[in-house]
Amino acid sequence: RLMYHTGEVRARRRAFFGRELLWEIPALVAMAFVGEALSSYLDLDGRAAMGLVAMLAYLGPRGTTAMLERLWRGRSAG
Repeated sequence: RLMYHTGEVRARRRAFFGRELLWEIPALVAMAFVGEALSSYLDLDGRAAMGLVAMLAYLGPRGTTAMLERLWRGRSAG
């Protein structure tokens, strides 16, 4: 999420220390909980669980939703 935020700052769509950064923190924590729950459900441990949590935290809620929608559309089309 920090890389995404930095990209937004470079594109001049955000200030680095703005209120948008405060919204990233709860989203990051929430996605970490979702990743932990999903890794527990999938019975992942160690690096696989950590990778899943990191991927979901990086994507954030919007990125995760977009990824799942693409996967869902791909399965229903085929």
